[in-house]
This record gives sequence, C-alpha cells and structure tokens, in this order.
Amino acid sequence: MARKIPADFDPERYRAEYPDVALSGLEPAEHYLLFGRIMGRRSAPARELPVTPAPESTKAKPEPTKAKPDPPEPNETRPAENPLAPKERPKPIIDRPADFEPEQTLVRAAPPKPGADKNGRFALARLAEEVAADAGHGLGAFRRMFGIDAAKNAPAIGLGAAQILRGPARVENAWLTADGVLRLMIADYGGETGGWTVRAYDADAAEPAQLQLLGPGASLPERGPVLVEFQLRHRLMPLLLEIANGSGAVKEVALLPFPSLLPGGHHNAELRALQSEANPMDAFWSLSDLLLRELVGEPNSSELSIGRLSRFQDAEAATSALDGDIEQWLTAVFGFQRSEGDGKSLARRNGAADLLLPSDCIPTISSLVSRSLSGRGTGPYLVADSETLRPRWSVVLPAAWDAKGTAPVVRPSGRDGAPSVHVAIALRAPPAPSLSTGSARKKSRARRKLSVLLDATHPDRSKAAVAALRTAIGSELDLLVRVSGEEASFRSVIDGAWKVVDEDLPGVAAQAKHDQLLTITDQVDLSDGSVLDTLAGMLKNKKVASASCLLLREVLLKKQKVLQPATGGLFPAGVSFATSPSLTFAEPDVQQALPDLTYPVVANTLQLTLWRTSALASLPRPSRPLPASASDISIGLALAERGLVSLCTTKVSARLNGDYEPRDAIDPIGQSRLSPQDWQQLLGCVTLLRQMF
Repeated sequence: MARKIPADFDPERYRAEYPDVALSGLEPAEHYLLFGRIMGRRSAPARELPVTPAPESTKAKPEPTKAKPDPPEPNETRPAENPLAPKERPKPIIDRPADFEPEQTLVRAAPPKPGADKNGRFALARLAEEVAADAGHGLGAFRRMFGIDAAKNAPAIGLGAAQILRGPARVENAWLTADGVLRLMIADYGGETGGWTVRAYDADAAEPAQLQLLGPGASLPERGPVLVEFQLRHRLMPLLLEIANGSGAVKEVALLPFPSLLPGGHHNAELRALQSEANPMDAFWSLSDLLLRELVGEPNSSELSIGRLSRFQDAEAATSALDGDIEQWLTAVFGFQRSEGDGKSLARRNGAADLLLPSDCIPTISSLVSRSLSGRGTGPYLVADSETLRPRWSVVLPAAWDAKGTAPVVRPSGRDGAPSVHVAIALRAPPAPSLSTGSARKKSRARRKLSVLLDATHPDRSKAAVAALRTAIGSELDLLVRVSGEEASFRSVIDGAWKVVDEDLPGVAAQAKHDQLLTITDQVDLSDGSVLDTLAGMLKNKKVASASCLLLREVLLKKQKVLQPATGGLFPAGVSFATSPSLTFAEPDVQQALPDLTYPVVANTLQLTLWRTSALASLPRPSRPLPASASDISIGLALAERGLVSLCTTKVSARLNGDYEPRDAIDPIGQSRLSPQDWQQLLGCVTLLRQMF
C-alpha cells in the first residue's frame, strides 16, 4: 500500500476528532499513515448532501410500514435483485469485546533516551551501568563477541533473553523484510507490560563500543499482541534489545548475535537445516546461543577451524574476497582481514583450514565458529532463493568429487571424508519454467559405433525417434527394439534393420555389438545431437558405468505448455520400515540445487541413459521378478556394489513427449539386498539432496 496522504486530508479535524492522536506524540499525517488508515478512519469530514425542504403536505405523514412481500405464485416471474443496491455492512472479522478501545493496541514511539553523544550514539559502558548484574548477560556476551575490555577473558555467557523468551515481553515471531526492517511480534501479555518500552541498538563496525539507537523505540500498549519494527543499518550485525519498565528502569538487555538466522535473513537456510525445536523462535534462540558459545569459546578451547576465505580463481567475484556487507560483517564479528598477499581473500590469525567458495556462495555461521571442523574436500552446502532468501535445498556431494568450482571446498583440514557441517549457502534464483517452443537441432560432432535399445510404445513416436537416432549416430547404429503392443504395427513404420528383444537389460547388453549401449524411449526428443556427445564424454572414465542428463517434461501451466524437470537421476530419499529397514529413492527437481553440474547418483532412469556395455553384461540376472519401476534402481545398486559410478548432468537436457510423473519415496525391492551396514558406503559415494521448503 502506498504511503501517501489523501489530497483532502485535514490534520486539525483529524486531531480534534480522534483524541489518541495527541497522546501518541505523532503528527496527524504520520498517525493516519501508521494507524488511522488501518483502523478505517476518515481522512476528511463526511460530505454533507444538500437537503431539499419537503412539501407541507408530506411533512406530517408518517412513513407507511412496509409489508412483507407475498410468496411468489407458481410460474410467477419477479425482477432480479439489483446487485448495486446498498447492502447491510458486514460484521467485523475479529470479534472484539463491547468495551474495546482500538487505542489499547497501538504501539507508540518511546520517550527520548537520555545519555547520547552529539552523534546520537550511546557508550556501551554507560548502558551497562543502567542494567542490574543479573540482567546484563546479553551485554557481556556482546563484549565477548567484539573482544571489548577484559570481558574477553570471562567465562562464556548466554544471550540474556529471559524476558523475550519466556517473560511477559515474549517474542512469538520475528523476521526481516526485504528492505531491512526487523519485525517482532510480541505476545498477548494481558496488560502486564503496559507502558514498557523496547529499544534496539546496533554497533558501529569500526567502534563496537559505541552503540547506535535504531529509531526512537516502541512503547508497548496495554494489550497485545503487537508488532514492533526497527529499521536496521546492517542486516547481519549483532543487535541488542533493551526492555525497560514504565518508570524507565532497564529490566533486561538481550543479545541477538546473528539476526540473519531469522526468516528473510541470509542465513535462515542454516536455521532451517539445523532446527531442533518445534517452535521456530525457540529454535532461533537455541541455535543462536549454541553458535555464540562456540564463537567466544572457553579459556581452554581449541582454535577456530577456518583461517582463510576466498573465491575460486575462475569465479566472477574473484576480484574481492566477499562483497560489501558480508565482508564488513566477517571483519567486525569474526576477525577476518584482507590478505596482504593477494587482496582477494580474507584471513585471520587462527585456523588452519581454507574455505573456497563459488561466486554465488556465502559462508555459514556454523563453519565460521566451528572449532572442530573435520573432513576435507567438497563440503555440504545449502541453497536459498537469491531474492527472498527462503531455504530450499541441502546438498551433500561426495567429498572427493570435483564440482569444477560450483560447490564449496575445504582444504586441507582433518581426516578424509565430507566436512562435518554445511560450510556455505548458495544464493540462487529459482528456475523459471521455460516455454515449450521446440528443441534446438544440433548435429553430433562425431560418428560413433553405438548399440541402441529403444522402448517402442507408439508407432508414430517410434518412427520419429529412429529417424533422429540415425541422424545422430549414422550407419553404425545397432538397433534393438523392445515392443509394447503389436509388432506388425511397428514393422510398417520403422525403417531399416532392427531386432526385437525381450530380455532384461543385462541380457540385452550381452547381445549388443558395440561397447556403448543407449537405452531410450520413444518419448524422448533427441533432435539435439550434442546430448550424445556430452554423455559419451562422461563415459571416458573407466569407473563410470552409466551417464544421463536432465529430462524435461511438458506440463500445462496457466493454459500454456511449459517445460519443467522430470528427472535428473535417482537419489536416496529416506528409510522404509514397511518390513526390515530399507532405503527409499526419489527423483527430485535438481535444477536449482545442482545447476550446470555433473554429479554421481544412485541410478539413472532407463528413459535416456548411455551405458558401458561390458559393465551391464557382467551383472547377475535377478533371482526374482522385480517391478518395472525398480529395474533401474536395482541395476544402479548392483553397479555401485562393484565400485562403478552412475553420473547425471544438468549441463544439457532432453525433452520428453507425453506424460511423466517423477517417482518419490520408492521402496523398490522390499527387503533390500543392501543391508543397513552397507548404507554408509553407498551414501558416501552419491549425491544427497534434501528439500527444506
């Protein structure tokens, strides 16, 4: 809603008609924008319509009583009710008591706070003098964070948030807006804190002992719940919340060490990933306290693990360590400084590990405060929307996997294996569905000897698929067809030589003539020949047994056909307890989590995959029948048991024609042959995805 005063606004009339305006201390226009408009108050006097004198003959006549209309006779037609006629005003949505006064819930500006210097700043020491010893834990923790005075050698202390966690001024919800406003929803305290004030301070990064009051603060009304807002100067810097009673005595100073953990903050994905409490605010305070204690440490604590932060050399932002507010926050709170050697990285005295970040990543608070970061190599990371900062994905690639600068890396630190915490948050725009306008036709750069297993489900689609295959592969095409339906209907439309097969995939591989076997359905549009070039390049590594790519499906969205992800490989999804414990698998949307990346998966779909023929032919035949939806997972698990890898990529994609529903929570084999003691070996070799929102 636009913050604009109506042209007919009359400030004097508004002040005279509504007495609470003068009590609030606000100008009439400001009061109307903040409260009056929301309460439905008029901005100008009601217009008085001219009154025409009635004739004398009509003045004394009382208005006749309107009789109720008779019920309609059969087949009687009556005029419809006029929809523009004035109707009775609806009752309010919120049922307020009869004696309710709206002014009881209005937040007013707090009275001026004495003690500021000429620049409007408050000395930390001066504020500490106003706080009782048992209510100043937040101030002590704030000093420890910035290493102020001798307090840095004191024992670890907490947030000092008793009043706002469990007391009358309990914060039931909090979030950051896009324009940097901190909003606190304070509970319905039933008049217990009427007249109390809430103020917020932040620190100057250069002089943390000098505090800046964020606005005038808020005087709480007699009744709650209420919303209190503070315009932040820096979305990441620690904040102090002061709670004072009606006489001005400070009851508590609480510390928000990491406000960016709140919804709308840069690190909210981290809170979501580590949330251990059912109530999000309880989880926020709990994680804030845990991270704060880890940061300030104990007298005998080990050193912080991360000693250097830098971008990959080929990252777009390699000219600076980290941008703007992030770098300022890292310097003020965590002690990082520009490296004198190259000026492109940030370093601090303690810490042996280096954290390398892609251009779209920022470090997590957990990695910055960790004193026991174990593991090295490609680190787990989180994905959040770049605009809304909403958490989306948790991604864990194998530690030894080379993500080509698209995932964070820890080096060298600790033992082999994945680092023990999420080390970064990737801020990425959500992928927009692309309009289905047809594939760009690209020819393959090379002719290759290739066997193809085509799943033929519809004659016309199969004819087009074979034509595209012959164009992309050439005369060395060894075509095997698995027919669904009458073979004769396909014989009449598919040109050239081909052979009908009815075996499972290892049996088909034993009949293939060439070293590579492509499984494809006639739903796949393979007009882009470069897809085969990419898949063939992925098979150059002898340990890779199969290669596939992102497949897109057509869906109807707002009466338009658009392309959305269908499958980008099969991933572990959870554990089924239907019988004995067994892993379940799913096909999540990988576009935002794994963009422009080649990654290992449990298995590739048979819709479009290039296989190493010898690896398939060596697999044992299944001892019992499996459902068709489980054959690809069974093959993937069998290949993994032999130390072979299945890869998928989002660098190229192909389109599916027809319906395709991504599978989710599959328990393909019932009592799986993969026993729980073998899960760790498999999970350490594949990509793990968890959707958070």
